[in-house]
Amino acid sequence: MKKFLNNQKAPVIACIIAIIVLVAVLVVLIATFSKASANLGIQQQWSSGKDSFDKAYEIAASDKETPDKTLYIPNLVEQLGKTVDQAVANIGQGATIVSSTTSETVINLNNESGNDKAGTPSIIATTNRSHRITKISFSCNTWLLGYANYSFVDYVDNLHIVEKTLTEAGLNVESGKVKVPDNRASWTTYDSDGTTVVMESCDFSGNQWQDGRNYKWSSNLNFNYSLANSKGDLSETIRLITITIEQN
Repeated sequence: MKKFLNNQKAPVIACIIAIIVLVAVLVVLIATFSKASANLGIQQQWSSGKDSFDKAYEIAASDKETPDKTLYIPNLVEQLGKTVDQAVANIGQGATIVSSTTSETVINLNNESGNDKAGTPSIIATTNRSHRITKISFSCNTWLLGYANYSFVDYVDNLHIVEKTLTEAGLNVESGKVKVPDNRASWTTYDSDGTTVVMESCDFSGNQWQDGRNYKWSSNLNFNYSLANSKGDLSETIRLITITIEQN
């Protein structure tokens, strides 16, 4: 009798185990499908135009933490006309020359480094034959400047990151002067599926009269979604801003 009961228990236990495994598989499949569906909806909204992007990003971004501003941009305008060595001394912030040619020098601000994701801010100084700086660029991750996870359009049109970055660098560009073009195709790169956004990048430029001199400025804002897409989390977007100032 005991042997008979044992023989009856074995199929029941096996059945229970099979049900548990099936339930676990179903939970994983449902979670994966929900995540994929959400991402698909977001990408479809992205492809529909500038106006719908902000709402899509608000739904998708899981981390809305506002970082502390840890980087203060050196005054680039003051470095124009100086030698590279003079500029390095003026800038401070752990400024270190990492590479140099006859006309271009790359300088890292080692004291301003963030984590691996944020990277190290850098400056590129272009010099003339007299070894004087005629053009100077600055590039960094926006996280170091205290900008949180917002859309590309928000960064430019509402947060005015281009004007604020230039102003902090010594060139007073009026807030609200820079806008993202309405045509998304001009600043958005899609994956081969035609809907997944892999990059947003836009160049801006202008002239600014200041202190009796005319300056030419340009800027590039770049959002790289490669890591964000692979992790399914838009807070992993790499956002970089570059500004360049030269005297006309």
